[in-house]
Parts: sequence; structure tokens; C-alpha cells
Amino acid sequence: MQESQGRPLGVGVLPWAKAGGGRRQPLLISRVVRREVVLPVVAMGKEEFAGTAAGAAAPEGARGLRSLVLGSAVLFALVGRGIGESFAVFLLPLQQSFAFSRAEATAIYAVMVLAVGFGGPWAGMLFDRLGPRALYGAGAALLVGGTFLASWAQSFWQLALTIGVVIGMGTSCVGIAGQTPLLGRWFPGRIGTALGVVGAATGLGVLICAPIAQILIDAHGWREAYRILGTAAVVVLLPMLVFLPWRRLQRGAGESVPASSRAFGAASGTSFGAAFADPVLWALVVGFGLTAAATFSVQPQLVGFFVAVGYSPLEAASWLGVGGLAASAGMVGFGWLGDRLGPAAAVWISYAATALGLAVLASMLWVQSFWQLPLYVLTFGATLGSRGPLVMAIAARRWTGPALGRISGLIVFGFGLGGGGGALAGGYLHDLGGDALVFVVAAGLLAMGAVAFAAAFRRQGGTARGVPRVGH
Repeated sequence: MQESQGRPLGVGVLPWAKAGGGRRQPLLISRVVRREVVLPVVAMGKEEFAGTAAGAAAPEGARGLRSLVLGSAVLFALVGRGIGESFAVFLLPLQQSFAFSRAEATAIYAVMVLAVGFGGPWAGMLFDRLGPRALYGAGAALLVGGTFLASWAQSFWQLALTIGVVIGMGTSCVGIAGQTPLLGRWFPGRIGTALGVVGAATGLGVLICAPIAQILIDAHGWREAYRILGTAAVVVLLPMLVFLPWRRLQRGAGESVPASSRAFGAASGTSFGAAFADPVLWALVVGFGLTAAATFSVQPQLVGFFVAVGYSPLEAASWLGVGGLAASAGMVGFGWLGDRLGPAAAVWISYAATALGLAVLASMLWVQSFWQLPLYVLTFGATLGSRGPLVMAIAARRWTGPALGRISGLIVFGFGLGGGGGALAGGYLHDLGGDALVFVVAAGLLAMGAVAFAAAFRRQGGTARGVPRVGH
């Protein structure tokens, strides 16, 4: 489609995409981060701690530890996923620099998502044995090293190794596999909401990194952009690794909980073998994986898709960022719904919105109108990643005990396998039959994921609210 056709005048021109708008972006981002992360983190930490017996008698400094746990988890996830998901902005420059096909370029992203998944069980195991500081430190080192090594890459395999494997493993180390057992110790009554707040960092990472990465690419090229992102990661993550009281945070809210990281989770609970034999776990793994395959077959190609239907690269990156902002609000909202209506109801609402979003994106192949991109943001964007906190909340409630990190890692493995396979297939499907074929296959994968989730909810008792625990 030619750039002069289709798009109504002014649609998609966001504040930071206009001339001179780059100067306004730091202020806009700071306001969004304060509203979507800082205020919810502080409020939730105080509210949750005050509602416990320990919180009623604890000094004010101890109450602030909940906010510290949640805030640090948000920042680690924000940096990790922000760097990883900004690959959508780097896709076209890499295609042009190396003369890659779309399939080859998206294969790099597919390797990264696969690495996130394969790293999940290892991240959970490292967390269960050594605790959060060792896990997050390893993740930070991999993220920073991956960005700098990627900036010197000269071939496809070097990009796949640095962006795909190294950054992907780093993202896994600072991601949800290690955060679920830690947050479960501090927010046992509102784990869904807590995971939703942390999951919101994914969208905020896209909101912050995608437009900034595009500005850096336009000004300095993609290699220097990666080096700047790596330097920013050092500035944000290193002080937290050095100065936070990790041993105290590791113990959780209850002072009676043993300090050993091997005792993370409940003092007694589900063994890994018992969870491994539970059909509900495998239904969740399959459902989460198929859903990731559906969304990731589309998500990494959205900048290229928006450009193809008539938007400038900066406009496309900006709308991707707005979709990330909607994902942030959506993860918090769906986590909240999961705590109140039950995870099943929240999952079905998110599925309906995602399906509508796919239909909206597909309609842009034939006609463009002012309402399409805002509706994409409110549907596909707002539900991107929303199933993750809900699935992990089910895991935290059903499989308590010292193996929760490894159980969470296994679920992340399903996500990575599905998401990586979906991203890889999406590139080849685009080269084979264009964006229309991608959307059709994504819809089919989404439907299969819904069937797997239905099986999981039926086996756990058939109710939207109940999540029975598994015995030893």
C-alpha cells in the first residue's frame, strides 16, 4: 500500500512523533511511570502490609519493605522486557543493514523468546537455591553484555547469539519465574494484583524503550542505540543490586519464615514431582504457550505492518509504545479482576479483547480509519501479556512450597516455546502469504489456547474463583 493512500490525515501522529516532540518525551514518560507504577506500588505495599497482623505492629520502616520488593521487581522487569521488546523497532534497520528477509529478521526475535522460555526453569532453580540477588545479578550482567555484544555483530548468527540467546536469558533471569515466589512471600492475599503490577513493566518498558530507541536509531544508528540502552541498564540496575537489603527481602513478610532461600514458598507445600504430575500444570503450560504463539506471531512485526499501511517509522514505534502503555494498565487491571472475579473470568475477558484486536488489525489491510489504532490499543495492546500474571497467580495459589520457582520456570518455558515458535512462524508466514495469513494463523492459535485453558479450569474444579492446592 502506498503511503499516500488510506490513512486519515493526522491519525497516528502522537505528541513525541511530531516535529520537536522528542524534547517532551522524558516529561511524558515520567508522568506515565509515576501514575502507572510508582503510585500503585506505594499504595499497594502500604495497604497489603497494613492488612496483616505483622503489619499492624510493625514499624513504618518494615511496612515500606513491601513497596521496596514490588518496586524493585517492577524496575528489573521494566529494563529486561524493555530492552527485549524494543527489538520490534530494530527489525527494519537490521533488515536494511544486513539485507535480511522478514523471516530471517524475526527469527532473531524468535530465538530471544525461546531463550526466555528455556531460561525459565534454570532461573527458577537458581532462585530456589541462591535467592533473588544472585538471579537478578546474573540477569543484569547478561542484559548489559548482550546489548554491547549485539552492537558489534557482523552476521546473522552473531545477532541470534547476542540479541537472541544472551538478552533472552537475561530477560528470563529478571522476569516472572523468579518474581512469583518472591512476591508470593510478601503479597499472599493479592498475588494476582502484585504480579499484574510487575507485569505492567513489560508495557512500560515498550513505552519507554521503543520511541527512545527509534530516536536513537535515527540519530546514531542501531549499533550505538544498543550501546546506549546497555549503559542505561547499568545506571538503573547496579545501584539496586548493590544497596538493597536482599537478605531481609528474601525472608518475606513473616519473621518466622526461615532465611534459607531453599525454604522459599511455604514452609511445607507441593513438591516439584507432585506439581509435575498434575494435569492442571500441563494444561496451563500448553494454554500459555499457544496464546504466546498467537500474540508473538503478530507483535514483533507490528512496526513493519504499520509502516506498510502508511505510517512513518517513528509514528509506528510511537503507537507500539502506546500499546505498551495499555498493556501496563491491562496487566494491573486483569490481575485485579483475577483476585476478585477469579482467574478464569479474567482470562476469558482478556481472550475476547485479544480476538477483537486481531480483527481490528486485520481490517487495516483493506481500509484505514481514525478509530482503528485507538481500538487496537484498547484491545490487543491492553491484553498483551495479561494472561501471564493470571497464570502465575494460579500457580502461586495452587502449588505452594519451596519448588514454586521451578514450577514458575516450567510455565515460562511453555511461554517461551510458544512465543518463540510463533515469532519464527510469523516471519515465514509473512514472506509466504503476507500479513493476512499471519492474522488467520494467529486467530487459530488463540482459539486452541482457549481450549487448553478451558481444560485447566475444568480440572481445577469448574469454578472461576477456586484454585485448590495440591498436596505433597
